[in-house]
Amino acid sequence: MLTRFEQLPKGMKREIRQLAGAMHERLLAAELCKLDGEFARWRRKELDAFELAAAVHRFHDGPPRRLLNTFNTNHIEVLIFKVREGLERGLLREEEISEEVIELLAALPVF
Repeated sequence: MLTRFEQLPKGMKREIRQLAGAMHERLLAAELCKLDGEFARWRRKELDAFELAAAVHRFHDGPPRRLLNTFNTNHIEVLIFKVREGLERGLLREEEISEEVIELLAALPVF
């Protein structure tokens, strides 16, 4: 059974996937900034190499994996709700989004 989201025009689906990809990259960049802070602590000798390596390992098994699991989906409805969340959280700006997709997001039910 097709959902109403699967019946969207290909161009809208493409835009939603691109917006979700932009969100994924921005969230990953924010997590990388946190990891960069651990490298800064290591350079200041506040961490030794083993502690830094442990931080890198935790990073690898943590945020990037969770983000990949969130955004690596073929379910367009999941990405639509993620894009709306990104707009609400300020990760995406309205001027990045077409009017058609803005209208779609505005029509979504609120949970």
